[in-house]
Amino acid sequence: MYDGCGRQVIWMRIVVFLLVFCLRGAAQIQDLATTDDGQQLYFSSSYRLKGTAEPGYPKIFRYVAERGFQLFRQLELLIQSPGLDPNFFQAERPSISGDGRVLAYTASRNCVGGSHCIGFIYHQGWVVGLGGPDRYVESGTPTLSPDGRYVLAAVAENQFAPLHTAWINLSQPATTSLESFSVIGDGRQALGNGGVALLTDAQGPLLWNRGNIQRLSFTVAPVQGRLSNAADKIVYEAAPAGGNYELHSYEVATRRDLILTTGAPVGFTSFGAAVGPVSPEHQTF
Repeated sequence: MYDGCGRQVIWMRIVVFLLVFCLRGAAQIQDLATTDDGQQLYFSSSYRLKGTAEPGYPKIFRYVAERGFQLFRQLELLIQSPGLDPNFFQAERPSISGDGRVLAYTASRNCVGGSHCIGFIYHQGWVVGLGGPDRYVESGTPTLSPDGRYVLAAVAENQFAPLHTAWINLSQPATTSLESFSVIGDGRQALGNGGVALLTDAQGPLLWNRGNIQRLSFTVAPVQGRLSNAADKIVYEAAPAGGNYELHSYEVATRRDLILTTGAPVGFTSFGAAVGPVSPEHQTF
């Protein structure tokens, strides 16, 4: 996680974690998310805990040094009709508040086939930690603010519709639909404290704050963006046509845009592809 102030997350623990799983098919480990102090690590995986009979579809796990790996959220697979389509059974993309009290996740499903898939909803956003059972907030993929009070959801009404954005104040019943705005890239860390959102529209990148818009003067168009907790700094990635990839740092108040590093474009790589397929008996940790 990035807060723009050099926060010391326990990167070595995460690096060791990744190195271990790199040797055991790390393509199955997705969506890493940590608390502010780095003490809790959440991720999605189709793996199962050793010695268990957990199903082989995506679930959310938690790692805490004192307790090791724990299954955090497993959804039940149900087959529905018509079409024998499943329910939202895959738990993916955890998004955790800085203090670890609230977590948002995506419940996903697939469509068996047929014309009804055109208007199919594939993702739902859910929140844990508000008291009571998990709370549904919006169709789409949710991102939780660091203070755990707001959710930004990337929404597609069906597989052919363009993405738009929904903003949710978890203390209010209503949802604010931002039809003309979308997240930048995957939208991770697109939400700061107080619900300030890093978005883009036809005119370019911006900060949205409860209806107030502040335009951002990026020197190149972003393909990914990360907003600091205080919404005062942004790190973004750009891929200029015919050039190198660029990683930029942007200060909101001064509009200072600095290139942190550049790199030549590379082809797709995968830890899983590098080590080959993993047999079912080894899909554990």
